[in-house]
Amino acid sequence: MKRLAGWAAGWILVFGANAAWAGNPYVSTKLGGTAKFDNTLGAATLQFDTGISFLGAAGYRFDKPYRLELELGYNYNSFDGMNPQTSVSSTGSFSAFTTMVNAYFDVPLRIRDHKLPMAPYIGAGVGLGVVRVQTKSANFVGNLPDSASDVVGAWQLMLGFQTDINPQWVLTGEFRLQYLQDPNLTLGGRDLDTSYETQQVLFGVRYRF
Repeated sequence: MKRLAGWAAGWILVFGANAAWAGNPYVSTKLGGTAKFDNTLGAATLQFDTGISFLGAAGYRFDKPYRLELELGYNYNSFDGMNPQTSVSSTGSFSAFTTMVNAYFDVPLRIRDHKLPMAPYIGAGVGLGVVRVQTKSANFVGNLPDSASDVVGAWQLMLGFQTDINPQWVLTGEFRLQYLQDPNLTLGGRDLDTSYETQQVLFGVRYRF
């Protein structure tokens, strides 16, 4: 009898946990603009144009207002730069491929038990990024066009709004800050210091299974 009671208690705990954390998987995609903060590449000062960001993710939304997902992303920004020490100017681009694990909290907003048509969410993510710089016509130490890349750690913060179209489809709008640890890049045989921070405005769709 005690053994039967123990089994029953165990099954109640298992089913209770499953019910509390039940939810549904989803996939999502986001597209938008990215602004890279002006910075330096060695002695050169870089000014960036607004670029493009593309993201795709697969995740799981629990019954509680939490989501966890794996995200793949790509950012691209072109730049104009000048090295005052050598009077060499160049155009080029910075790009980054990112793999991030994100956690979201969907803020529940209700008025008298009625769910509002648009609700905010917040999130944060950590992962890795492959940063690549490519110069055209010349690099900043006076040599031919060159490129370099590095793998670095990354983190990001997200703030967005979402609205349900139907039980499966969700529209989203999001602002995020993304920081990739300072990459070690070599152009023309010289190690050049730089940083990689962007702010992004993204619009997307999410499909819940």
